[in-house]
Amino acid sequence: MIAANKDTLRTLEDGTRSWFDDVQKILPGLGKSDRTSLETNKGYALFCGKDSHFNTVHGLSNHEFITFEDLKPFMDFYRGQTSWFEVVARPGCAPSLIQSLVSVGAEFQQWENILYRNCKQLEISSTDLGPGFRIEEEHNRLGKEHCLDAIAAGFGIEHPLPDSIVQMNLIVQNDPKLRVFSARYEGRPVGGAMLRVSGDQAILAMGGVIKEFRGTGLHKALVEARIQAAKDAGCETAFYHASPGSSSQRNSEKFGFQVLCTEQVWIIRP
Repeated sequence: MIAANKDTLRTLEDGTRSWFDDVQKILPGLGKSDRTSLETNKGYALFCGKDSHFNTVHGLSNHEFITFEDLKPFMDFYRGQTSWFEVVARPGCAPSLIQSLVSVGAEFQQWENILYRNCKQLEISSTDLGPGFRIEEEHNRLGKEHCLDAIAAGFGIEHPLPDSIVQMNLIVQNDPKLRVFSARYEGRPVGGAMLRVSGDQAILAMGGVIKEFRGTGLHKALVEARIQAAKDAGCETAFYHASPGSSSQRNSEKFGFQVLCTEQVWIIRP
């Protein structure tokens, strides 16, 4: 894994924790158990519903020499809910943690890069889109819902939508810090992306464009729109998640984003 600037990584983790705390307040029906969160001196976890996309252990890898013993209380917590969950391994975890994840049958999902840059030093020049294309921020419930459908389609997700997307729609509709930007062609949403502003930091998330509309500059325009919105909101730092070597990473690097760290995402099933 790529070495990380610890202060910047801690800033990211604080923002992620704020988001997940808000998620727990928004999502109804937090499961069978009254115990819906767990915190130790090495990390924290939330239970947001059986098989929720948000069942992720956070904070573990921001500490030195994280081991399997540090992870075990979180495994017991989620297994008590009979739910799968994610473990995100970032720089700072001990090699034995990865070995232990394999030994308990954890499934490796993907590598993911976290990129970052200072917002205030950035000058934005808007991409010239072709006739009929535009980027706009969605403010009403129906517009956000249609935009999320387009983002899901951009990821190849079809109806009926999985629970993770249904949950995301609930969050989109009820999290005032989460802003939604749609890419439209002749008025129809054909893609979109999200921006979450919390304090002086922003997280760019879930950018997707329907396959037949890729290569039109929409993805780049969505990045521009969100960075400008973050800058206008007074954000100091913007973060961006992308698969290593992907077009998303290349687009973000055109705007001066740099790799903060590379993380591994693992899933543990009950």
